[in-house]
This record gives sequence, structure tokens and C-alpha cells, in this order.
Amino acid sequence: MMFIGTTGFGKTYLAAHALDERQYVVVHDGKRTFREKEWVAGNEEWTIANTLKECVRARTDRICYSPTRFELRDEETQAQFFEWVLRRGHTTLLIDEMTLVTDGQSMPEPLQDLYATGREPGCEVWACTQQPVFVPNLAFTQSRCFYVFYCALGSHRTKIASFVPIDPDAIAQLQEHEYLVYMDTWRAPQGPCILVEGEKEEAPGAS
Repeated sequence: MMFIGTTGFGKTYLAAHALDERQYVVVHDGKRTFREKEWVAGNEEWTIANTLKECVRARTDRICYSPTRFELRDEETQAQFFEWVLRRGHTTLLIDEMTLVTDGQSMPEPLQDLYATGREPGCEVWACTQQPVFVPNLAFTQSRCFYVFYCALGSHRTKIASFVPIDPDAIAQLQEHEYLVYMDTWRAPQGPCILVEGEKEEAPGAS
């Protein structure tokens, strides 16, 4: 899955609540803000790990990896993290900001493997981003479902439209908490939908 849109419009909220349907979850919290959300902070179901070593030692089904600045910038450590997820198997990985783990053209090799072959060990990758132009194409081509919120920049809307049959103007017209949904088996997106307590509803005036 990919959740795309401007900060504050609801993409992380929607992704986080969709995780309720998954049993084994690991969140890459590069911004160190997911850990502060009400559904994580103080919740015994979650382990908040600041280092990769703490991730490996965690015994809960839900792990929020909030890497220190040193670990986030260390390419080897980040590659080891994605390798650990791949070897762990049976895991839904949510990357809360994709551009923190890519350089715009490429991504760590284990993350590439998660996208390309993760289905075999039971892994899936969910990615959130507010800057789709800096997300490698592999993430788009290997994602089956897209949740698209408002994007302010035309270049961002054009990048989305090059992979998803969504009119850039339709993205520009989305209001706060509205989004379009597209799955790769559909001919066209659905929506706009609107966030209501973590669920989706058809927005007023939507067809």
C-alpha cells in the first residue's frame, strides 16, 4: 500500500488504523512522531524501540522503531533493519516517511527484496510519503493499493498520475481528510472518501 499526501491531511491516521487488521506489525518511525500518537504511547501492545537491537529483542506483536539520528543516517544499520523484517517474516511493515529511507532513485537492497519477494515470507510494505517525487518507482510498481490525499505541488500530482489513473486536478481539489482510493485491479479510483474515526465514508457530492 501507499499513502500519499500533504502532512496533516490524514494519511498516517488512516494507515495506523488500518494496521488494526494486522497481527504482526513493525513501524519505521523515522520522524519519531508515530510513537507519540495516542494509539501507541502508553499502549502495552506496542514496544517503542530506539535501536535495531531493541527491535530484535522486542516480544510484542507491534513494534515502533524510532531510530536515533545516528541509526537513521547509518545506511548499514537501516539495511540491517529491513533485512531483519524480511527474515522475521509474517510482518506488515509501515514506513511512516518513505523519503527518509531512500535517496529518490534507489532504496536499501533488503527493502527492494521486501517489495519484490516479501510476499513469500508473508511480509507486506505500507509506505507513507508527502513527497512522491522522491520515492523510487519500485515502490509504485509493487504497490497494489493507493490512498491519495491532497498534494500541493503539481510535480507530486503528476508523479502519482503517471502510475495511478487519477486526474491530477482531482488530487488538487481534495479537502482536508478527503482521499481517493485505487487498487491495481480497478479501472478507476473511488472517492473522494472522508476520514471518520478511522473509517472511510463517501464525501458529500462524491459520485
